[in-house]
Amino acid sequence: MPAFDLALRRHWERNHPGEPLEEYLRRGGMFSRFSNAVNLPQQMQSALADVAQALTLPGTVGGAVGHLTTALVGALRERRQTVRALVGCTRLGDILEAEPDLETPSFATHLLAWDLAQLPADQQVTPVILFDSFEEAGDRTHRDFERLLQRIVWLMPQTFFVITGRNRLQWAEEGLHGQLDWTGPIAWPGLAPQAPGARGHGGPAKRQILIGDFSPEDCDDHLARRLARGGQPLIEANLRHAITARSHGLPLYLDLAVMRFWRYGAAGARRSRPTSATSPP
Repeated sequence: MPAFDLALRRHWERNHPGEPLEEYLRRGGMFSRFSNAVNLPQQMQSALADVAQALTLPGTVGGAVGHLTTALVGALRERRQTVRALVGCTRLGDILEAEPDLETPSFATHLLAWDLAQLPADQQVTPVILFDSFEEAGDRTHRDFERLLQRIVWLMPQTFFVITGRNRLQWAEEGLHGQLDWTGPIAWPGLAPQAPGARGHGGPAKRQILIGDFSPEDCDDHLARRLARGGQPLIEANLRHAITARSHGLPLYLDLAVMRFWRYGAAGARRSRPTSATSPP
């Protein structure tokens, strides 16, 4: 994976000066169990050496990533045939020159996707990546970390992602524009309501399978959406919270509560005390 390896080595050395990646992997607990992970530095060094050789730089420059990066970026900008194996990766130069902040690694997954696409037909694979307990990525107000994870999903279209969590993914909602990079039903048609199995960006079907009871956040979201006027929920917040607390996440209970609210009239129900809601059997 030469393009990704170059970016990863560059990122590591700029963010962890004086700390060899080899040492980190060896003491990294889970990583140390996998020989491929422990061998990663050697694989990356091989990629650096290949590039240094293509640029006719001294063999020892493979360890001086800053010098090598400057020479490689220049070659990429000039589209020199000496680095023809990487010249087709149009974003490599930009990512190598980018500031080493938290955003950079999420964009570097584009390089990994490009490397995977260059594999010979007999070596093509579909990587499977699992994001478990996705609700830990943040709440529905602070989505900075969720934005980085969504970017990884978007930039690796040939990878099969399995995202599991207590909360429904809201990526197909237009209202999140600005909080996430790609939002709305056009970007994520399979995540839009009433669109199971739709085909979205990158080809493979993107579907959302709801299993089990709702999380408190989804209970409140459901109650707010089921009855609304002018975009504003008819069931006020304190009553929604009371219904949610008594529902234990059961969708049927939520719908019965909505029907009861509608039957007695929004105005009258809004005046009723939250304690009047009954608990599920």
